[in-house]
Amino acid sequence: MDRLPYRSAPRWWAPNLRPPFVRALRPYRIWRHQKRKERVVDVEVRGLEHLRGALINGCGVLIACKHVGHADAFVMLAAGDELGVPFYYLVGWQVFELLSPFSRWVLRRHGAFSIDRESFDLRAFRKAVELLRTSRHPLVVFAEGEVYHHGERVFPFRPGVAAIALKAACQGNRPIVAVPTAIKYEYVEDIAPRLAEVMTALEQHLLWQPRPHLALSERLHRLAHGVLAMREMDHLGEVRTGAYATRLTELSDTILERLEKRYGTRVRAEDVPSRVTHLRQLLIQQMEALPPADARRGEYERELEQLNVVIQLYSYQHDFDTDNASLERQAEMVDKYEEDVLGLPTARIRGARRAIVAFSEPIVVAKPVTRKADPQPLTEQLERRVQKLLDELHDKPAAIKGSSATTGLGIQDPKLTADSC
Repeated sequence: MDRLPYRSAPRWWAPNLRPPFVRALRPYRIWRHQKRKERVVDVEVRGLEHLRGALINGCGVLIACKHVGHADAFVMLAAGDELGVPFYYLVGWQVFELLSPFSRWVLRRHGAFSIDRESFDLRAFRKAVELLRTSRHPLVVFAEGEVYHHGERVFPFRPGVAAIALKAACQGNRPIVAVPTAIKYEYVEDIAPRLAEVMTALEQHLLWQPRPHLALSERLHRLAHGVLAMREMDHLGEVRTGAYATRLTELSDTILERLEKRYGTRVRAEDVPSRVTHLRQLLIQQMEALPPADARRGEYERELEQLNVVIQLYSYQHDFDTDNASLERQAEMVDKYEEDVLGLPTARIRGARRAIVAFSEPIVVAKPVTRKADPQPLTEQLERRVQKLLDELHDKPAAIKGSSATTGLGIQDPKLTADSC
């Protein structure tokens, strides 16, 4: 997983979208960043009529997108190019922090603005709501909040995504729609030799004898169990037996329960990302209340690293759900271990690839009957719809059950068109 700095955001970066600037920089952006750096040689856009229809009918549009990898922003920029209307983007503040001043300037003029995901960032929330209420440009939110390196499965969406749409529907005088969106990457060249080289480096890093004669899937199984055993020894003092997924869950729960017991807290939500976010918020607050030279800051930093381990474990949860993983799926597993074991800031690009971005039919967000509407029904509906898109993109049987006509929020599904606005 990406190793980002976790502390209070140093400042807020506001958007300053300039469509003429976006158009002027398009050739350079495609050549320098999309094709050369991210090696995305082609982008296919599906379902663009859903966005176009919503905009024609005067809707405020929130694009709730699956976060597959670091090229996602360039894929969405290409979709905006094809639509002829650039997007706004909600971006973690760490991205701005790690860029040069000039790159931040460019990013803001492409519609990006920062959010502190580890706290309730009121400025970012209000700006997002304002854009949905008033702007003709759609707002893109990568709803998982993390890059889990799993392009075929939806991980829990942050509840703030639905909360933004509901608040805009409550305050605005125009219809608000949420558009579920999925992205898929396909390699257009053989990357197997490159994956084998990384696997050899990983095995050597663990002081193992490399096994180049084994199939990539078998090497990945060995590596996954080896890394888990090391984590168990580090945090439990022993290597446990049992099913891989069960051991991952038990180890994650042990780390989280220790920290929750220590700080006397437990969030209502049961999903791992919510528990991690809640603990991160608490640790950051307590660490930053200490003087800079206080030795206790090191202890908080170690506990933040433990939470990073939990997210790593969580991202491995569904790696072996199938024995027939595609080469792209296996490459995603290698990406995670390159970051988590070899310590690379981000995994290297394996080869040239094409991307498909698919927009689903819009979900009309009805005005809530109370000021504090529960975002969970809309969050779950968005997750189901994005998973359905992913299943279709990856030619998998539909795994969605019970996704029927309406929810308690009055959010209709699934046969909506933008004309419903």
